[in-house]
Amino acid sequence: SEGGISGGASAMHRAAVRVPARIAHLLRRQPQLVAPAVEAFYGRDAAAMKAASRMELFPAEDMVMVSITFNRALYAQLKQQEFQGLPGFPLPATGSPDFPAAELGMKVTAGF
Repeated sequence: SEGGISGGASAMHRAAVRVPARIAHLLRRQPQLVAPAVEAFYGRDAAAMKAASRMELFPAEDMVMVSITFNRALYAQLKQQEFQGLPGFPLPATGSPDFPAAELGMKVTAGF
């Protein structure tokens, strides 16, 4: 384990998410932004969700798929949180193969 990075890759998780194009652009340029977005989503309150539900900065018009690298703790926080959804955020049916990426993307979007 040269350089002290043993176990680093196993502590990371890549997942496909469907997000507004503006968020995808931000995450491609600055992937470290996923951590504060997940933390903001996880620690959300009613006022934060009211602001997020307006989706003024990141409208759900131009949705794209992007692959995000999370540390396992952030991924678990995002995956396990119950969330009723964002008005206007398009979600496929829960049985659809696209649902997991859309649901994760909605949670990431809410964090932004």
